[in-house]
Amino acid sequence: MKLQQSYTYLIVGASVAGLSAIKTIREKNTDASILLISNEDRLPYKRTKINKSMAAGFTKDEFILNPANWYKDQNIDLAYQEVLKINTDENEVVLADGQIIKFQKLLLASGASPVYPSIEGVAASDLLDVHFAKNVEHIRHTLADKNEVLIIGGSVEGLETANQLIKMGKQVVVIDRLKDPLGKLFPDYLTKKIYAAMHQAGVVYLPGFVLNKLVKTDDKRYKMDTPEYKTTFDALLVCAGVRPNIRLAEHTGIATDRGILVNEYMQTSVSNIFAAGDVAQHPDGTVTGLWHPAEYQGYCAGENMLAVGSAYNPVPLRLKTTLFGNFYFSANYHLSHSYRLDVSAEELNGVFREFYALDAKVLGMVMMNDKERVKIYQQAVAEQWPLEKVKEQLPL
Repeated sequence: MKLQQSYTYLIVGASVAGLSAIKTIREKNTDASILLISNEDRLPYKRTKINKSMAAGFTKDEFILNPANWYKDQNIDLAYQEVLKINTDENEVVLADGQIIKFQKLLLASGASPVYPSIEGVAASDLLDVHFAKNVEHIRHTLADKNEVLIIGGSVEGLETANQLIKMGKQVVVIDRLKDPLGKLFPDYLTKKIYAAMHQAGVVYLPGFVLNKLVKTDDKRYKMDTPEYKTTFDALLVCAGVRPNIRLAEHTGIATDRGILVNEYMQTSVSNIFAAGDVAQHPDGTVTGLWHPAEYQGYCAGENMLAVGSAYNPVPLRLKTTLFGNFYFSANYHLSHSYRLDVSAEELNGVFREFYALDAKVLGMVMMNDKERVKIYQQAVAEQWPLEKVKEQLPL
C-alpha cells in the first residue's frame, strides 16, 4: 500500500491498545486520516491466545481482532514496517524503508518484549519465546523432532506453555528464580493446587532455582549440571517476564523510566504524543502488562487524542487461565496484600472462590472452576458489588 506523506493520527504498534484507540477515534471522527504501523507479519490479533494454542496450532488469521476488510471499510491505512526514529520537533517518524511520515497526533502502543536472562554458554539466538504468533509457529516447527524442553520462568505464561508442551508429548522442566511466582495472583491454597496438578501431569518444576550456566554439546543440545538437577535439553524457552519497548522514546525527549511516562490522560511529556498498553508507565509507577487494562488505556488515549480531558481510571487487574485441567480466575488479588480486607472463602463440588471485601463491598477475588460465570464475577469486582449480592447472584 502506498502511504500518504502525512496523517492526522499515527498509531505505532498493532496491540489491543492501539486498535482500541483507533476504534475510539473512528467512532467520533469518520474523516480523519489514520495510519496503523505494525512490525509483525499479520493483522492485529489476540496475543493471549497464541501460547495457549501451541499444541493445536493455528492459522495466520485465526485470532485476528478484525478482518482485513474492516480496515478498508474504516479507511485505515496499514503498514507492516519498523519505525526507526521519531522526530518530535518535526512531528514525523522514519520507517525502515526510508519513508518519512508526518503526524498531528501520535500514539505509542508498541507493547513489551520478552526478557532474555543472561546464562553462561547460551547465546540469545539459542533462546525461544512465545511472545509473538510467528515465534510460536517457529517453536512448533523447531520442536517437531525434539523431546526435552527447558522453560525458564514459572509465570502463568510459562505454565501455560508447559501445559501445551505436555499435550505435544514433550518432557518439560520449568525453573524459576522465585520460590512462588504465582503468589502475586493467587493465594497459597490455589498455587499449591496448580503446582500439584502440574507435577501430576509430568512437569518437573524447580522454584527458587538460579541457572547460571549451560553447556552446549556437540549435537547442539544443552547440558545442565547443578547439585539440584542434572539433565540435557533439546530446546530452551523463555517465559521470564517482559520489558516495555521504550527504545523509540528514549532518544526523542519523551520522558521514560521503566516505561514511557504518561499522565492521567495517557499523554507523554510531549503534548501531542500519547502512550498506552504494556509500554505505558502510569503516574503511580505501575506498568499494567495485562490485556484488559491495555484495551481501556487505548480507549482513553483515543478519547484524549481527539480532545484532552478523559482521565484514565484503572480497571481491575484480572487474569484467567486454564492450567492442567482446571480453570483459574484472579481479579485485583494484589489488593489483598495492600489493605486489611475481609476475606470470605467457599468451596463446593470442585469450585473454589475467595472474596476480598472492604465495608462489605467486593474489591477483588480469586476463583477456580466456575468458568461459565466468569463474566459475572468480573462485573461484580468492577462494580464493587456488596458481598451478599455476589453470593445471591452467584450461589454455589
